[in-house]
Amino acid sequence: MSAITARMVSQAHALCPTDLPHHERMDWMADYLSKSLDARTSFLEREVQFLRSHRPIARRVTELEAQLGLVACGGCGNSDETKRCLGCRHNFKKETANEG
Repeated sequence: MSAITARMVSQAHALCPTDLPHHERMDWMADYLSKSLDARTSFLEREVQFLRSHRPIARRVTELEAQLGLVACGGCGNSDETKRCLGCRHNFKKETANEG
């Protein structure tokens, strides 16, 4: 059992009503764990989706972009001279033509 699951079992045991018979307590805790794990899974899926949509796009800066001083967003790769990315709101950072 993972540490997260063990913590959820402990929490379910602490929150379970004490006036229920043993088998109903077990059913209650099983339902609680099922809902907790479903919520945790959907949270992690949303987190992964967010991270994938905001990962930096690895690309080389062209010589013309370097000469013009264009910048690229570290979050989504948009290029603009406004110093702010309108797509993901990250601050722009200067890139050089000497990137490897």
